[in-house]
Amino acid sequence: MTKKSKHSPNIIVLFADQLRPFELGCHGHPVVKTPNIDRLASLGVRFDVACTSNPVCTPARSTLISGQYGRTCIGMLGCCGNPSDRRGKFPDTTLPELLSIGYDGYETFACGKWHIEPNPLRLGFEHAFYPLVNHLNVGQTYFDGTGKARVVEGYCPDTEVETSCDFIRKPHQRPFFLYHNMALPHMPFFDVPQRYLEKYSPEQAVLRPNVFREGQLWYDEHAMKVYWTNWLYMEKVDPKYDVLPEGFDLRKMTALYYGMITAVDDQVGAILDCLEETGQLENTVILLTSDHGENLGSHWLWNKISVNDEAVRIPFIIAWPGTLKPQVVTRHVASLVDVAPTLLSLASRPVPAHLQGRDLSPILRGEIGTIEDGGAIIENLFGEIAIRTPDHLFSIMTRSRPEGPQREVVDEESLFFDLRNDPYQLHNLAGDGFQTDVVDALRRRVLDWDKQTPWMHTSDGGLYAQGGKHDFPSRSKRCFG
Repeated sequence: MTKKSKHSPNIIVLFADQLRPFELGCHGHPVVKTPNIDRLASLGVRFDVACTSNPVCTPARSTLISGQYGRTCIGMLGCCGNPSDRRGKFPDTTLPELLSIGYDGYETFACGKWHIEPNPLRLGFEHAFYPLVNHLNVGQTYFDGTGKARVVEGYCPDTEVETSCDFIRKPHQRPFFLYHNMALPHMPFFDVPQRYLEKYSPEQAVLRPNVFREGQLWYDEHAMKVYWTNWLYMEKVDPKYDVLPEGFDLRKMTALYYGMITAVDDQVGAILDCLEETGQLENTVILLTSDHGENLGSHWLWNKISVNDEAVRIPFIIAWPGTLKPQVVTRHVASLVDVAPTLLSLASRPVPAHLQGRDLSPILRGEIGTIEDGGAIIENLFGEIAIRTPDHLFSIMTRSRPEGPQREVVDEESLFFDLRNDPYQLHNLAGDGFQTDVVDALRRRVLDWDKQTPWMHTSDGGLYAQGGKHDFPSRSKRCFG
């Protein structure tokens, strides 16, 4: 068991997939039961608003591991396939590598969904247990980074939690860094235990006002099949799953999403219980967050990728019981790019200059309430670059240039929402002449970021960096699906 040391705490990152904060009890949801996440929030610092750096899996996950934006650490804005043994990206030292340095370097373990191009052992993890990228909760094939494969026939999250808890319980001569990834609440929903499928009824669904258009709920049969079976990732779909269950609509889909969140909460509870049982809770920094959010019909959009709140907002809770005083941060927007410098600082490790995020530890310690303007930058697959502050969302649009990865701006005022008066982003004020001083300041911030944040050139010519065929649709399409 790790000896208690205030200067070298254990570190655990609990990383969910497609978990937005709105349905958590600690964020005020009246229906979804998340007692374990709420317990973690009561022990630590909860950011009321936090955002992904890119609302899609690979670049978001790469940002957390590298402390750099996707354009810089991997030179792409879209998703990769299954991990390889070659480190063709990540030219700079990663978070697990930085934690491993020195005589008391951390023992590092990555468990669960990975979805980054090099396998975990190529990016600084000593141990790994990760699945193929086919989004299944039963019958997944797992690897350890050395080529050994294992098929888990049962409910995979149980095996992942058991594996992480075994790592926590084993004797450690050094502090440890556990990167525990939870594939839920990302689709599919069909292959989880029945207790989660039946946990909430459609009648309990609390729908956000922006899921309606002229009084009608969003409905898309193809998209809903993806939620039910995630059949885009399945090589062969059983015909019985190629049909939606009777009465499947947005209310039913929302109730299922609630159930998946409860499944995540159970995993969080198992990890917290393990820390308590082993006497390590007060010597462990615990971060709960997610790679991105979930549209779930808002603005008649599904999945993620867009820059509206449903797609980009994530939970962000950091606890170090007995060291960090519990609080709720309301005037600063945390970002995934801030994770690496913040954890390094809490571990009393140097924060190298190549990290692009902000060290949030002064906020965590209650010394300050915000850093700079408190905003966070978001870039998506379609070339949209946004800034989310506590009060506003603003974005510009860019498109690819044939000569290289740098993009050109085609719309300097794409989206602008006053979130104090329009929290569901129903009224795009871009180009309407409202709050011109605010718009000008946000535009400068975004354009400066775009100019100053470098691209990594990829071996494939920077296809994703340029955007390829993924230039974004019109403004009205972005707002309403």
